[in-house]
Amino acid sequence: MSAFFIAEMTIHDAVLFDEYRRLALPSLQRFAPKPVIRAQDFLMLEGQPAPSRLVIHEFSTKEIALSWFNSEEYQRAAEFRRRAATSRIMICDGAS
Repeated sequence: MSAFFIAEMTIHDAVLFDEYRRLALPSLQRFAPKPVIRAQDFLMLEGQPAPSRLVIHEFSTKEIALSWFNSEEYQRAAEFRRRAATSRIMICDGAS
């Protein structure tokens, strides 16, 4: 069953966030996710203020998504994200 990596981020430091992106994007290659959403413009209909960025990637399985997230390459990038943005990060199963 496919799994979705969902990141809601409010960016506070654009320079550090650019470094995160520079490192994070290549870390995805060997895990072959399908990019679903990379958005910066939202029409928020209800709830809390919208994040400044929303990213959703579809992985073939939850195990592969977790392997990527826990990989040394991504965790090196994630250190920059943690310093550059306030984030909510989750992985969920796709519809069966």
